[in-house]
Amino acid sequence: MISENDFPINVQEIFHLMKDGPLLQTTDRISEERILDIHKAMYMQQDEDIKKPYRFIIDITEDASGEIESPPFDEKRKKLTELIGNINYFEHLREYFSKHAISKILDPQEITDISEAIYEDLILCAKARLMMPSSHPYFEKMLDVYLRQGFPCAWIGGKNWKKGDFVVYSR
Repeated sequence: MISENDFPINVQEIFHLMKDGPLLQTTDRISEERILDIHKAMYMQQDEDIKKPYRFIIDITEDASGEIESPPFDEKRKKLTELIGNINYFEHLREYFSKHAISKILDPQEITDISEAIYEDLILCAKARLMMPSSHPYFEKMLDVYLRQGFPCAWIGGKNWKKGDFVVYSR
């Protein structure tokens, strides 16, 4: 059975973040473009028709993830898929947010929604670290937002990940 210890330390860091946090506990004072309302941030993150100057973050993330090489029969990819199947990181995130201060702001469905968004982002961060010979700038920057207690909810700037920056929810 595959365990987290079978992965490089920099990938394990992401697994531990999904299981134990901390996430969204303190204020991120570094990001220039900050959103202070979690409901607005979640709306922006999910709104495909987001208005300029902002861009739909999921499109930008998909653009960046297209650069992560992931051959279908790659052994590292298979190990990651197996680990994700064995350890329900999404459920860890959902339980984590249900027990922390954000649970006083969000209803159960919103906790599920934000847990899913963060899970998907962090799995891509882990995949980028695992599959690429050197780190991917977009996913390293995304991970840094999470480590600083933020939530990347939109993009401001160009139509791809190379031109622009994250819009970050912060408490």
